[in-house]
Amino acid sequence: MSADPGTIRFICRPGDTLAAFCDKRHDGFFTPEDCVWPSDSSGCPVAVKDRNIEHGPLISKTRPVVFVRHVKIRSLDDGAMESNYFPAGSIRSLSDSLFDPKIGMMGLFDPTSFVDKSPRYFYALKEHTPGKQPVVFVHGIGGTPRDFAAIAASLDTARFEAWFFYYPSGDDLDKMAKLFFEIFLSGNIVNTDRNRPIICAHSMGGIVVRKALAIYREERHGSAVPVYVSLCTPYGGNDAAAAGVKSAPVVLPAWRNVASGSNYIKTLFDVPFPDSLKFHLLFGFKNIEAIKTGENSDGTIALESQLREEAQNSAVEIHGYNETHTSIL
Repeated sequence: MSADPGTIRFICRPGDTLAAFCDKRHDGFFTPEDCVWPSDSSGCPVAVKDRNIEHGPLISKTRPVVFVRHVKIRSLDDGAMESNYFPAGSIRSLSDSLFDPKIGMMGLFDPTSFVDKSPRYFYALKEHTPGKQPVVFVHGIGGTPRDFAAIAASLDTARFEAWFFYYPSGDDLDKMAKLFFEIFLSGNIVNTDRNRPIICAHSMGGIVVRKALAIYREERHGSAVPVYVSLCTPYGGNDAAAAGVKSAPVVLPAWRNVASGSNYIKTLFDVPFPDSLKFHLLFGFKNIEAIKTGENSDGTIALESQLREEAQNSAVEIHGYNETHTSIL
């Protein structure tokens, strides 16, 4: 589903059926009478016959679609648990094949196929327990929720529960930041008013979250975040990505965003962090390359980028580790 204002786009297969519903009685349930698209009297779903079909406008602001936990939706995947709180297929083990590194790399080089295979963006390890504080993990480029297996395993499960933002990391990061805000911070998708989410992001995931927090600050609504922790995040951009943008025959949208000197990087700290947020900046400085060239780094991201001045000035604590870009996890 696209994040563009005024547009909803579904990735479907021939043979799938589509319909849109509005909770007209505001009771949390849908009936055939609630079908708002197709708008004919039959209310029959539209069958997808071709690879590309456009219908519109499907939904307007005056006729919103509300997704609630009472609706059972057939899962496209196997091995997922049913949930009373989360969308169907969201509860999974980190050993699930959906979180295989090959799927993460698909998200980098073929975002459309990734979304076709993993359309939810939101995942959890267990059913939601009211009263527990969610910790939202955000992976980096080419990553998956499995990258956080060690950290998630060390959580005090009496107090916290692990959630994951699983996104196609090669896609436009402005769009991914808007999606993160909408799912985890806006209050429109996941209700976190009582248990405000802690966010833990690795590498490029940190600049996605940073932009999402700026959206939250500007929108002036949603769930306040008490703590944000980033690990080895390229707040100053990445020179290798900048070189690739100039010379590569095909350039991924995310490379343009993360490239040193990009507009995304330049404006990353234009909007201050929310006042109540405590930001912890963790960086790595271990480079295991036999022949070291260029700046000091964690083997992937330069220290200068990890320790961008605006990032340091925003942090309540800064911790350095003699670890590589991935071993810090």
